[in-house]
Amino acid sequence: MAVATPADDTNLPRPIVLVGLMGAGKTTVGRALAERLGFRFLDNDAGIEAEYDANGAELADRLGVQELHRIEAAQLTTALDAFGSQEVVVASAASVVDDAASRDRLGGHTVVWLEADPAYLAARLDGDGHRRSLGLNPTLALTGQSDERRQHFTEVSDLSVAVEGRSVHDIVEEIHRRLIPLPRIYTNLADWFHLLTAPADYEEEAAFYLHQMRAAASRRIVTILELGSGGGNNASHIKREATLTLTDRSPAMLAVSRTINPECEHIVGDMRTIRLGRDFDAVFVQDAIGYLTTEEDLRAAIVSAAIHCRPGGVVMLAPDEVVETFRSSTGSGGHSDETRSLSYQSRIWDPDPNDSTYFMEMSYHLQQAGHPDREFTEVHELGLFPRATWLEAMEAAGLTPAIVPHDHSELDHLIDLFVGTTRQESPE
Repeated sequence: MAVATPADDTNLPRPIVLVGLMGAGKTTVGRALAERLGFRFLDNDAGIEAEYDANGAELADRLGVQELHRIEAAQLTTALDAFGSQEVVVASAASVVDDAASRDRLGGHTVVWLEADPAYLAARLDGDGHRRSLGLNPTLALTGQSDERRQHFTEVSDLSVAVEGRSVHDIVEEIHRRLIPLPRIYTNLADWFHLLTAPADYEEEAAFYLHQMRAAASRRIVTILELGSGGGNNASHIKREATLTLTDRSPAMLAVSRTINPECEHIVGDMRTIRLGRDFDAVFVQDAIGYLTTEEDLRAAIVSAAIHCRPGGVVMLAPDEVVETFRSSTGSGGHSDETRSLSYQSRIWDPDPNDSTYFMEMSYHLQQAGHPDREFTEVHELGLFPRATWLEAMEAAGLTPAIVPHDHSELDHLIDLFVGTTRQESPE
C-alpha cells in the first residue's frame, strides 16, 4: 500500500539535477520544472557561456572536446558546491557522467535522467549551431554515446523519464509526481503500519484473491509476484500456498513486511518501471495501484505486470475504487499491542468528478507507553478510473481481461476485481 501521495512541496528534494544525452531537453524541461516547483534554475551550458564568452560548439573547436568535458564537469561541481542544499534545478551537460568524480558528487543528490532514442535526439539537434558537431551521422554518434553512458546514467539517477514525443508539461508533471515524498505512515512511521491495518484482518480477502487467480489461470499457481506489497498483509496468508516475491517503492514498508514474511523475497521497485528479468505464474496488485493517478501511470503498471506473467498465467488487479462504484464515506479504526496503540479517522471524497482522482484524508492518533501522544493528518490523492479504462489498458498490455465482483463481508457493496489472463504457449 505504498506508492506516491501528495505532500507539501517544501518536502521535495533539493537540489534536483537533470542528466541525459545531448538534445534530451535538459534546459527546456529544467526551466519548466523549476518554475513548477518555485525553484531557481541553473543551466550548466549557460554558466559556461557566461564564464568563457563562448558556447559549447565554439569551445570544442577552440580547446578540444576533452577540455570542454573537463569544463562541463567543473561547472557542475561549482553549481553543487554553491547550491548543494538549496531549491535549485540544475541542467547538467551530457558528458558529466563520464567523470568519476562527478558521478560521486551526483550520488549525494536527486538525479533525473531524461531518456530518449538517439535517432529522435539527432532529429531534434539538426541545425542547432550552439552545440558541438556530432559529425556526418549524428544518430550514429549519439548511439555510441548512449551505449557508453547508459550504465553511468543508470548508476547516478534516482528516476528515469522518457521524453520522446511528449510535451514539456507532461514530462514536468511526471517528474513532479514521482518526486513527491511518500507518506509518513509508509516511511518514518512505517513501524506503526500493522497497528493501522493488521495482517489477521486480511485472511478473507487473501483467500478470495488466491482462489480467483487459480480459477483464471490455465497453469498451476506456484510463484506469485506482488507489486506494491506494502506491509505484506496479503502475503502473510497467500505464502502458505505459493512462493511470493514482494516489491514496493518504500524500503521501510518492505522492512515491516519482512517481520511477518521473512521467507519471502523482498525487492525495492516502482510498479510502473520495475523489470526483474524473470516471470511468474501470477502477478498481483492490490490497493497500491490506487495511488496511480494518471492513465499513463496506470498503463505502465499494467504493462509491468503483464511482462512478468508467464504464458497461461494471470494478472490480478484489486483497486479500492472505480468510477462506477465510487461513494464518499467516513470511517475509523485502529489496533494496539502491548505498548502502543493507533487509532484513525478517515474521510473519502471526490471534489471534481470530471478528473481522474479522489482524496482520502487519514487522521492518526498514536499512543506509546512512556511517550507523549502524537497526532497527524495526511491527505492521499488516489486514482479513479472507469471500468473501461482498466479493461482497455489490460487488453493493450496483451491480457484477456474480465471483471470479477468481490463481495467482502466488511463492505456493504461489491467491489471490482480485474483479472487478466495471458496466452498459453503454442504446443511445438
